[in-house]
Amino acid sequence: MLKFDMKVILFLFILPSLLLSTDITWDSHDSFNHNQNEYNRAMNEYVYLKYNKQLKHTTVKGSTVSLGDLLWQDNQESADLTMYYTKAVEYCEDLVMVGRDDWRLPTKDELLEIVDKDRKPRIVESFKHTSAGDYWTSSIILTSSTKAWIVQFSDGFANLVNKSKKLHVRCVNGSNYSVSEWYKREVDKWR
Repeated sequence: MLKFDMKVILFLFILPSLLLSTDITWDSHDSFNHNQNEYNRAMNEYVYLKYNKQLKHTTVKGSTVSLGDLLWQDNQESADLTMYYTKAVEYCEDLVMVGRDDWRLPTKDELLEIVDKDRKPRIVESFKHTSAGDYWTSSIILTSSTKAWIVQFSDGFANLVNKSKKLHVRCVNGSNYSVSEWYKREVDKWR
C-alpha cells in the first residue's frame, strides 16, 4: 500500500506543476541564439538598405576589384578555395597579390557592403569570381571562441557559424579603421 500512496503523492505534486507551466522557456544559450538571429536579420536589412546603393564601382584590375577605399581579391581562388577559419586568416595575411602584401580577412560589415540582393550569387556586379556559398569574415563575438561571422552569398545574409567548418575566403586590402579601433568598438559593445 505504501508504494501506491507514494505514486499518488508524487502524481499529485507533479501534475499541478505541469499544468501550471504552460509557457515555453529557453535556457540562456537558446535565448541568446534566438535574439542574435533576430538582430542579424534586422542588421542585414539595415546594412543593405543604407549602404548597398551607395557603393561606387570602379574598374576591375586583373585579379582585384576596387570599391571605395578597399581593394578586394577577385580571382578563381576566391570562388574555389575553402578552408577553416584559422587557415583563412593565415591565407589572407600571407597573400601577395598585385604587388601588395598587407591583405586581411574582411569584417562582417565590409563583406555585407558588397552584397547585392538583386543578383545571384548575391554580390555586386564588379565581381567575376564568386561562389554562392558562405564566406569567412574576421568578425567574431566575444562570448564564443568557437564561432565567427560569415556572409552567405546564396541569400545575402550574415550568420554565426562554428570555426571548424570549411568555407570560402575573399581577402581585402585597405582599411576604414585600424584593428585597435575595431577591437575597442567590439569590447565597448559588451560593457
